[in-house]
Amino acid sequence: MGGFYPGSPEGAPLPYEKATRAYPRFDVRIPVAARFADDAPVVRAHTENVSARGLFFFAEVEVEEGSKFEFTLTLPPELTLTHGIPISGTARVVRVEKRLGTKVGVGACIEEYHLGRA
Repeated sequence: MGGFYPGSPEGAPLPYEKATRAYPRFDVRIPVAARFADDAPVVRAHTENVSARGLFFFAEVEVEEGSKFEFTLTLPPELTLTHGIPISGTARVVRVEKRLGTKVGVGACIEEYHLGRA
């Protein structure tokens, strides 16, 4: 995944953070609500991290890479440097991390969002 350090021994991968991050990622726990289908129940979780174009959270949900979902969350004042800003939008699952137990890690790319609607 990613690339390799120039002049590094063969097989020495570039660190994941540097290889794939186009936007700063903030390690912050924010309540998030996600709906994976029109008739599906809302899944409530907390983010592990967020960026301008993505989010990662653990949830009790069966989901596959490529799935689209709607989400709502409120960015806290620590990130906005003003007041909490509600956001709603759509995202696409780009990574699923299977864990022991019932929760899975969901990495998603934000495709569209609207400020002020949560």
